[in-house]
Amino acid sequence: SQYTLVPNENGGALDDAYLYRMVPEDYLLVVNAANRETVWRHLRQAVTPSEKVDLQDQTEELAMLSLQGPLSKAILQGVLDCGRLPEPIRNYISTARIRGAEVFIARTGYTGEPVCFELFVRRRHALTLWDVLLERGAVPIGLGARDTLRLEAGLPLYGHELGQAPDGVEIPIFSS
Repeated sequence: SQYTLVPNENGGALDDAYLYRMVPEDYLLVVNAANRETVWRHLRQAVTPSEKVDLQDQTEELAMLSLQGPLSKAILQGVLDCGRLPEPIRNYISTARIRGAEVFIARTGYTGEPVCFELFVRRRHALTLWDVLLERGAVPIGLGARDTLRLEAGLPLYGHELGQAPDGVEIPIFSS
């Protein structure tokens, strides 16, 4: 997986995102929910009919849960039916089963934590996965806590350090 930016035609950012290579020839681009439709329109317009690209919006089919912090590895190891955690470094991805559900596990996260995971599962399995993680000791937090951590880690966020300023002027991705 790779942290990336979705650029616009002016050199600004439509969004920041993570691009995951789930299996050969199959990628998942995770964008901010607030920008999903804008990025979707942009990508659909960018792909020409002659290109062999099959774009699919998986928003309604997939759920993503982030598990961050010093206990996250032990929590995940304790719930795996089979498979393995993505090791040894950030941005690796693996496949496992938890309570019978296939889960893609990525060593990614938006909090700056050295040990971090993002879990992708079919929507119908999301509540079960949530309950299993809570049973093993995970503690839910809100976006305010995530935003504080990502700010401390120097990670940009669309609408704050990327996108348009409150006065409508585009914030440049790179400035000289």
